[in-house]
Amino acid sequence: MTLPALGPAGIAAVAARINQLDPNGEYVRLDIDEHTIWYCDAIKRNETIAWPTEGEEEIVRAFTLAWLIQEGGYAPETLELERTYVYGHTSLQLDIRVAHLEDTS
Repeated sequence: MTLPALGPAGIAAVAARINQLDPNGEYVRLDIDEHTIWYCDAIKRNETIAWPTEGEEEIVRAFTLAWLIQEGGYAPETLELERTYVYGHTSLQLDIRVAHLEDTS
């Protein structure tokens, strides 16, 4: 199933909702004019995260992270981005991993 693109109006609406969820930009900051994204240091990143000029994955991930922290009640320390798991000759990369605070794996 392919979903329609958000387009400029949809991106602006998602950015506005992120700002409602995290008005001080403590955890997630998104600047649609400068096309930049920032996540707090408590959210573990396994690779450099950037908002590419094409595609909408990163803005959706930014919204999801803001929601998980502000509405879902998850501590930012429990969130990890781009975690790779290797199983034999196959690897899988998770966009967002949610762990328990005591989980050190």
